[in-house]
Amino acid sequence: DFEKLQFQIGEIIACEEVKKSRKLLCSQVKIGSQVRQIVSGIKAHYSAEEMVGKKVM
Repeated sequence: DFEKLQFQIGEIIACEEVKKSRKLLCSQVKIGSQVRQIVSGIKAHYSAEEMVGKKVM
């Protein structure tokens, strides 16, 4: 059910390319007081430098 979903907004505070990968970026995302590591396959569309400071859901 859609009502049960909890969306949170985070800010990317650091991002780097994953070694030996053509597609992956590893981001440090600050959500509230927590920092989480998230790996995403967006390297073909964004550079690691472009991602820093972006808000994500």
